[in-house]
Amino acid sequence: GDHRFSHDNMSVKAEGITIGSNINSSGTNFPEVSANVVVTDGELNIEMSDDGGSDRNWAWTRLSLNRVGDLPNSNSITVDLNATKYNYDLGTSTSPVQSGWQRISDKTTGDVNWSRGVGSRDRGAKSGVNNINRDFIQ
Repeated sequence: GDHRFSHDNMSVKAEGITIGSNINSSGTNFPEVSANVVVTDGELNIEMSDDGGSDRNWAWTRLSLNRVGDLPNSNSITVDLNATKYNYDLGTSTSPVQSGWQRISDKTTGDVNWSRGVGSRDRGAKSGVNNINRDFIQ
């Protein structure tokens, strides 16, 4: 979502499976998509896209992951293997991060690999908008 501009017809895939489509957001509406996804190769692949409509952009403000099964033995995983929940605040490399969450920006590298160029925006503070919803990756 984006608290200043509406986005429409967004979709999201996880591990190649559509888990949300025709997602629409406005300045006060921050829709959430939730799904159980099986990761077999130790890497979660997420794809965001816009399927048309009046705005051709997508916006993504946060990512929360809950581990519901065992993690494979892998030296490439650099997260806390004892945790069962991971919260990421998506936005710019300088915008405020929600307390208790970890930043992912368009400049993040390493465990995050962008398949194409992405950008980020910080729309600034607004009454009723927390640090998660004020900024996003697009």
